[in-house]
Amino acid sequence: QNVPTPQRLWIANARVGMMLSPKNNFTLSYTANVNSLQNLAVGGTVLPEAGYDSQQAEHIIRVTNVSIISPRIVHEARASFMWRNRDDTPHSTAAALQVSGAFTAGGYTGGYFASHEKVTEVDDDVLLSSKKHALKLGLQMIDNLEHLNQPDTFNGSYTFSGATVAGTTIGGLEQYRRAMLGLTGGTATTYTVNQGSPTVDFNQLRLVLFAQDQWKLTPHVQIALGMRYALQTSPSTFSNLGPRAGISWSPDKKQRLILRARAGLFFSPIDTNTAGVTLRLNGVTQQQSIIYSANYGTPFTGVTPIHTLRNFAGSVMQTPSLQTHLGAEYELPAHWHIQSNLYIVRAWDTMRSRNVNAPLNNQPTGPRPTLANTNVLEYQQTGHLHGNVMFVGVDQHSLRRFQIFLGYVRMDLRGDADGPNTFQQSNLSKAGELARPIWTNTHRIISISQVNLPKKFTVSNVFNATSGTPLNLTTGLDNNGDGVFNERPQYAASTANAYQTPFGLLTAVNGTGAFPRNAATLPWTVQLDSNLSRSFALSKKDSARTITFNARAANLLNHTNVTAVGSVLGSPLFLKPYASDAGRRIELGFRYNF
Repeated sequence: QNVPTPQRLWIANARVGMMLSPKNNFTLSYTANVNSLQNLAVGGTVLPEAGYDSQQAEHIIRVTNVSIISPRIVHEARASFMWRNRDDTPHSTAAALQVSGAFTAGGYTGGYFASHEKVTEVDDDVLLSSKKHALKLGLQMIDNLEHLNQPDTFNGSYTFSGATVAGTTIGGLEQYRRAMLGLTGGTATTYTVNQGSPTVDFNQLRLVLFAQDQWKLTPHVQIALGMRYALQTSPSTFSNLGPRAGISWSPDKKQRLILRARAGLFFSPIDTNTAGVTLRLNGVTQQQSIIYSANYGTPFTGVTPIHTLRNFAGSVMQTPSLQTHLGAEYELPAHWHIQSNLYIVRAWDTMRSRNVNAPLNNQPTGPRPTLANTNVLEYQQTGHLHGNVMFVGVDQHSLRRFQIFLGYVRMDLRGDADGPNTFQQSNLSKAGELARPIWTNTHRIISISQVNLPKKFTVSNVFNATSGTPLNLTTGLDNNGDGVFNERPQYAASTANAYQTPFGLLTAVNGTGAFPRNAATLPWTVQLDSNLSRSFALSKKDSARTITFNARAANLLNHTNVTAVGSVLGSPLFLKPYASDAGRRIELGFRYNF
C-alpha cells in the first residue's frame, strides 16, 4: 500500500556584512528551517497506525569578525547560537506489535517525544605568517544543553520473533497466528515496557585547543606539524592529545605533480544520544522491564519481569584512531586534473555494548553474576576498526561548453562493532564478529557534469551509483537469554528445521559453526538527477534582473533503489526487498532574481 507522506517546509536566511574599519570585517547571519512531516516511519513492513507526525525547527544565529592586526597577524572570531526543537505525535498510543520479518503494527514506541536543544559554539583563531611559516593557533568550544521528554516504549511493545514448539522451530508470523487463535506456542516472545519519568536534562561541553605550523622548507617541499587537544563532559574525558604531521613534495619545476603524506591521531567525541540513554535508563529516571513468553493482552500474568539498566563501563574516553593519508595529484594539458588518494585507518577502543550480567544458564530468570533478573547493559570501549579507503578522481573545469568531475571510491574496512549499540552475538565468543561495518558501501561512482548547449540552455547532471550496504542476518531469537535479539543463523547439520539460502543450509537452532555478521548485501543503488535550465535577462541596464526556467528530474533512470531487505531467517520476507526510494520525479520551476 502506498501511504502519502506530506511535508511542509519553509526556509529563510538573512545576512548582513559591514566593514567596521578598513581592517575589521563583521558579518551577522540568521538561518531557519521549519519542517512539518506526516506519516513518518510508515512504509515497507510498518503499517500506518505505527507511524507518527513530527514538527521540527532549527534556527541559527552566526557572528563572524575578521581583524587584520598587522601584515602578518590575522585574527578571526566566530560565534553561533542554535536552538533546535522536535515534537513527535504518534498515530496511536496502543501497545506496539512487532512480528519479526513480517509487519509492525500498534502504537509508535517513541510516544509523545519532545527534544529541545540549545547549542552555543565559539571559535577563535589567530594566524601568524612569516616568510616560511604559517602558524595557526585556535580554540573551539561547543556547549550543548539538552532537554528531552522521551517516553520511549511507555505504551509497551509485544515482539513475536519465533519460538520452538514441540521440537519444531516456528517463525514470528506463525507464532502470532497461534496467539490470535489461542493455540499452543502462541505467547509473545517478549513484552517490553518502560516506566518512570520521561524527562532528561543534561549539559555537554566540548573544548578543543589546537596549534598548526605550515612550514615551507624549500620551494618544492612543505611540512605541516600540529597538535590538538580535546575534552568533553557528560561523560567526562580528558586524555585526548593528538599529534599530527604531513609533508608535500613537488618533484618537477612547474609543480604539475604533487605528492603528499600525512598522519595523525584523532579522537571522536561521545555523542549526546549515547549520553542521554545512560541518564534515562539508569533504573531511577526510567526502568525497563522485559517479560518473556508474555500472554498477548495480559503480559504481567504469572511471570517474572527482567529489568534492564544502562551505564558506562567505568571511565570512558573519546575513541582514538590513527589515520594516514597518501596522495598524488597531477595537472595534465588542457587543464585536466587527476588525483589519487589512499586513506589508511586504524581505530581502537571503539564503543559497543555488552550485557555484563547475562544469565549463566541461558535462561532469562536463571542465576546471574550480580543482580537477579536484571540485564546490565554497559557501553564498553572494546571494539576495533581497520582498513583503507581509496579515491581516484578526474576533473575538467576550463572548457567553455563542458565541465565534469568523475570519481571512484572504494571502502575496504573491517570492524567488530557498528556503533555504541552493537552487541556481540555471545558474551563468550567473538567468532564471526569481524565484518564490514553496516554503514559502508564498498564501491561508489560519482559524476557531476554541466553542458552548455546552444541558445543558452544548460544541462547539469549528478550521477551516483553505490554498491549496497551490508545486511546482518538474524534468527529473531534470544537463545542465550541476555535480552538482545541478535542471534545469527548457524550452518545446519541436517535438513530438519533448516532453510536453503544463497549462503548454504542454515538453521536457527542446533546448528554448527559461527555464521558471520553482516554477511548479506543490499542491491546497488543508481541515482541520476538532471536539470535543464534557461535564463533570460529582463533589463539591459540591470544585469541582476533575470528570470530562469528549469525542468528537473530526480532518479531520471527510474531505477528501483532498494532500501530494505528481509533479514530474519524463516520469515516470509527473508532476502526479499520490501522498501525502496522514490521512482522518477519531474519538477518544473522558475526563479526571479533582482
